[in-house]
Amino acid sequence: MKAENVIVEESYAFALQITWRFARFIVALLDPDHAGKISIRALVFFVLKKSDHQIHETRSLRLHRMVAERYRETPSDVIEFGLENLRRWQETGVDCDDFRIWEEILRNRPQSLLETLCDSGAAAVRLRQSSPFAGLIPEDIRQQVLASTL
Repeated sequence: MKAENVIVEESYAFALQITWRFARFIVALLDPDHAGKISIRALVFFVLKKSDHQIHETRSLRLHRMVAERYRETPSDVIEFGLENLRRWQETGVDCDDFRIWEEILRNRPQSLLETLCDSGAAAVRLRQSSPFAGLIPEDIRQQVLASTL
């Protein structure tokens, strides 16, 4: 099992260990009018719900790991795809600092591409928000990832 999966599973296990009484106490603090009326289902949802931002990051990481798999199979195709997207976006006036970082990685440091695609650190998360690999993963597979990641 991968380390990041263990961390997620441990986090969920910890969340599930919260007792009913303690969880109701939390709800009472946050919304005293509904403390005695909350259902178990709503409480579990309250305790376990990921933020929209966390869901987006999880989806992005899963999709970029698929890009990494493609890179392992055909590195030159993935690099060419990313550079072509960057070129096209820059020609239409869409540009940002992260695009220049991606271009540097793709042109001069391809050995660090896998780390950037798969790392959960803040810099990699930020770079993936402006990824040059839009369109590389087939739409049907992308939709499956989006639907299955909550």
